[in-house]
This record gives sequence, structure tokens and C-alpha cells, in this order.
Amino acid sequence: MIKTFPVVIISGARQVGKSTLAIALQKDNEIKYNYLTLDNPLLREEAKRDPQLFLEKNQAPVIIDYICAGIFSFQNKSEINTL
Repeated sequence: MIKTFPVVIISGARQVGKSTLAIALQKDNEIKYNYLTLDNPLLREEAKRDPQLFLEKNQAPVIIDYICAGIFSFQNKSEINTL
């Protein structure tokens, strides 16, 4: 799935292994992903302050863990494709 789609969201209840799955995907794939967690207050603040710059600095392929509603908001899908 991660080879087919430019964005994959892993969602679910708390403490069910979403982060573990994301890390496993990173390790078990021939593509090496940059793993970022917005659980880190400095990264979270950077993402909130300037989401566009944050994504430009951390270009694909990237795994962003602990992405919270409201940090990134896109008007439409075409905005995601330009990143």
C-alpha cells in the first residue's frame, strides 16, 4: 500500500500498535523513510508554526507519527500532490 499511495494514514484506538506498525514499515521496506514523531514538542511546534516549511524540510519519503488534527490542514488533495 505504501508503494501505491503518496499518503497512507494509520489510525485506530490508543495503544494498539500504530507507531510500532509505522516503524516496522520503515525497517522492512527497501525504501528508507525519514521517521519523525510529533510527540517531540520541538518538532510539533515547528510543524504548527509553518506546516509548509516543515514538509519542505522533511520531504518524502517520510513517516510522520503522532500527527494531530489541526496541525496540517489542506484545502484539497491537489495541495498534497504539490509537496
